[in-house]
Amino acid sequence: MSKRSRERKERRLGERKEFESALKERRRGESAWVRHALKWMGLGVGAGVVILLLVWGGIKLVGYVSDNFGDIKGPFGELAREELAQNKFATLVTTEGEMKIELDTQNTPKTVANFILLAQKDFYNGVKFHRIVKDFMLQTGDPNSKDDDPSDDGTGGPGYTFEDEHLGDTNYARGTVAMANSGPNTNGSQFFIMHQDNELQPSYVIFGHLVEGFDILDKIAEIQVEDSGGELSRPTKDIIIEDVILTNS
Repeated sequence: MSKRSRERKERRLGERKEFESALKERRRGESAWVRHALKWMGLGVGAGVVILLLVWGGIKLVGYVSDNFGDIKGPFGELAREELAQNKFATLVTTEGEMKIELDTQNTPKTVANFILLAQKDFYNGVKFHRIVKDFMLQTGDPNSKDDDPSDDGTGGPGYTFEDEHLGDTNYARGTVAMANSGPNTNGSQFFIMHQDNELQPSYVIFGHLVEGFDILDKIAEIQVEDSGGELSRPTKDIIIEDVILTNS
């Protein structure tokens, strides 16, 4: 091989090495850019997840504070937690005697708040036990029952409805106090007191239990009844709630 051929070959080898070196450098640069891009994308996604978790946690915290420490609000009005805690018992003063109810302020605060606010407005004063089924339950709380026309008893309410809370119990024991309704989330003012133990669908909000006055419960259950739309449940004697007394003990 001549000297000129050798120089030409060496020059080509040198040019190839320079090209390969430049190509490797460019690939390293592109790889680094991709790595940086992926890194920042990962950081962005991570930051987004953190922000979403913080927002979600904040919403949950606000909801928890509101549900456990804030005032209780609904279509029935507003009641401070302190006032709810001060009214744990309600005594129904009836024409047949008194029955004392322990209210479930822990599990059904909205339902109890509704009951308390209505009682404070004397809403229940004058309403009758319009439906009595011995060995089953006694129902009251309908303002329509205040007059002498029984035809619309059981259809009235306070002018609003509110949602169910803490459903799930199918054991309605003797003395259980629960909201009457016309379907899901239709609570108003009517409620019933179980005369004897019964198994029912978990469709009624249990918001209290009788603690005194079981003899009065039995006395009212013994009242003679007549037909009311195919059910023997309309009392032939007026049993009236004269007052509801709220106490802390």
